[in-house]
Amino acid sequence: KDSRHRIIVADRHFAICQGLEMLLSLDPELTVVGKAHHWNEFRDQVGANQPDLVIVGDCLQDVDGVAVCEALHAAFPAVYMVFLTDRVSVERLADVLLAGASGTRAFSNDFDLLVSSLRKMLAGELVLSREAAAELRAHP
Repeated sequence: KDSRHRIIVADRHFAICQGLEMLLSLDPELTVVGKAHHWNEFRDQVGANQPDLVIVGDCLQDVDGVAVCEALHAAFPAVYMVFLTDRVSVERLADVLLAGASGTRAFSNDFDLLVSSLRKMLAGELVLSREAAAELRAHP
């Protein structure tokens, strides 16, 4: 049996999904089992491929990423979710975390940081990007 962690990537941008799949394939412990750009496609892939973790972009082509997290968490509560965004505000972070995300990551060229964050989330840890943590600290 394949012991790699199964991941699905969902984002409105084809290039982001392709790039993440290519980068994640370099890690022997991770495998991308699906990519999606629309909500129905994403939901169907999660049901069919049973991922351990999903990477959800700020929005899909037809729905906001927070709504995706809410619906996905309601349907598949055991799946870890990382919200990939460059829009950081206390309100957005609260929405994402309350929607069931296991953490946030900012868009970055730091592949090792992304993989490290994914591993922490798969171990059950809540992970916030540096930007998200700074935004939370700035609003006591």
